[in-house]
Amino acid sequence: MAAFPLQMVLDLAERRAEGRMQKVRMAHGEWLLARARLVRLEDEAERYRLAFQRAVGTGSSGGLWREGAAHLEELARRRAEGRRAIEQRHALWQAALRDWREEKRRVDALRVLKGRHELQEVRRRGRQEAKLHDELAARAAQLRAMVEGTQGGSA
Repeated sequence: MAAFPLQMVLDLAERRAEGRMQKVRMAHGEWLLARARLVRLEDEAERYRLAFQRAVGTGSSGGLWREGAAHLEELARRRAEGRRAIEQRHALWQAALRDWREEKRRVDALRVLKGRHELQEVRRRGRQEAKLHDELAARAAQLRAMVEGTQGGSA
């Protein structure tokens, strides 16, 4: 059977699709990690806020209040950064997913072409075998006719 002429292209596309799938997995993992970091940070901020409220409620000094308020502001800033990081990681994950899907469509299209090629090759081979069979049958008929002709003429 004749080799699929685009086999090298198909192999390359399959390798690229595998590489892009790895990028999708990595980007998804980074997104999940960013979400986990934000959850931990929000838990930390909530615990600190509750402790700060208790400390302020007991009539703590003004210096402690300023430090606590500054730390709460810092935690709010870090949470906002965490939300931005999640958005960025999500966008990277979705972009990697789009790239993989595009490459997957190429691979699928090339596989369809390969299947069609293989089917055409099977049909071509079948036609060749049928033609060869017809030629052999015609020669056999000619030989039988010649043998019958020579036997009939000598009797």
